[in-house]
Amino acid sequence: MAVYVDDMRRTPTSPKWPYAFGCHLAADTLPELHRFALKLGLRAAWFQDGRHPHYDLTPGKRDIAVAYGAREVSSRGLMRVTQACREAMDAAKTRNSVGLPYGRSPRKPAR
Repeated sequence: MAVYVDDMRRTPTSPKWPYAFGCHLAADTLPELHRFALKLGLRAAWFQDGRHPHYDLTPGKRDIAVAYGAREVSSRGLMRVTQACREAMDAAKTRNSVGLPYGRSPRKPAR
């Protein structure tokens, strides 16, 4: 199992993301991703559980992630990792065994 970061890219800034550059952190499994994110000091609320489960990283956090052993991959390589992770999550949902970040309960759907 491994944790990955993709290439740093220019990103649009916003009140939620005031950084000019950023990248993504992903892993082979969700528990591994969340453990590594916690080690980096990332908040569980920053987890993005969409089609491609990941955390956004600033340039400084990317450097720390690489120092802690994250593998550097291309953006395309990271997409392959997140797709595989999503497929594993979908399979786990059918078995009712999805690992949520930091032991949180699932969110109720928005109405």
